[in-house]
Amino acid sequence: MLIGPTSAFAEGEQREIRAGKQRVLVLKHRGEVYALRNVCTHESFPLLGGEVEGGAITCAQHGARFDLQTGRALCLPAIKAVRTFPVETEAGLLYLRVEP
Repeated sequence: MLIGPTSAFAEGEQREIRAGKQRVLVLKHRGEVYALRNVCTHESFPLLGGEVEGGAITCAQHGARFDLQTGRALCLPAIKAVRTFPVETEAGLLYLRVEP
């Protein structure tokens, strides 16, 4: 699924996109683009707008942190990882690979 041109995605930017029934958070951090399910595994609160620091995003609702690359829950109250999706760059365009 095409996300858009790499040049249109600014450092620190976060966007929610729909990929079928999936709500996916796409964000750029330290020059890399990451994609993860936009739902905290603790209480299903959106991760969009959460603070991104040190390769992790923090849920604004209760402070759960998730590794951007693996989705692993890094602290309580979340104990379950959030799903991540591969992002690929080809000819200056970003593509999200979402499998059912």
